[in-house]
Amino acid sequence: MALSAPSYKSIGLIIAVALVGVIIAVTSINLQNREKVTPIGTIKPFGEATSGVVFDAPQEWTVSKSNASTIIISTYRLTDISSQRSTCIDLSAEMSRSLQTSLKTGLPIATTQWQKVFPGLVASKVQKGPSTLYSLVGIDTCNQSSTVRSITFRGQTYKNNVEVQFSHIIFQDSALSQAELNQLAQTLFDGTAVADLQIPFNQFSAAMGSVR
Repeated sequence: MALSAPSYKSIGLIIAVALVGVIIAVTSINLQNREKVTPIGTIKPFGEATSGVVFDAPQEWTVSKSNASTIIISTYRLTDISSQRSTCIDLSAEMSRSLQTSLKTGLPIATTQWQKVFPGLVASKVQKGPSTLYSLVGIDTCNQSSTVRSITFRGQTYKNNVEVQFSHIIFQDSALSQAELNQLAQTLFDGTAVADLQIPFNQFSAAMGSVR
């Protein structure tokens, strides 16, 4: 039986409404996915001469041993490491050798060992770079001064028997309690902090993930 003209119009209207719905849904999903992407910006390779480590970071960042740099680098030859102990660090040749061994194959126990070196670490993880190098990345809330509140992004890797430590310090409101500071650090690690803080941490984490 042939369909009447009004039936054709009804079917056409239903199809049109359905198509509009699909377009809106797809557009909404694409926008949501776009908002979740945190751009690292334009990157360039940086190198550390003692170890031969190379990594990628935003081109506007500065990288050196100076506290004025975006990323501060400290290097220690495993044959020359001497014990250093303070409120925020407990460095020793024995622990460095253990960490190097764990990171050769990316063993998760490296995070537990690293916690002993930096007791202020709130959270940390092991990341594999594009080559055979693994690195550690974490967030530390320890500060030598009891009146200063800060969050330190930390990274660490080993190459050519050299320990390479990376750090980036962001000072926070001194009115924050230690518990509040730790909570903020955890949200950063979880990826749920405000963009002004989350983007720098994501960039730092991406830099550590590019170590080679």
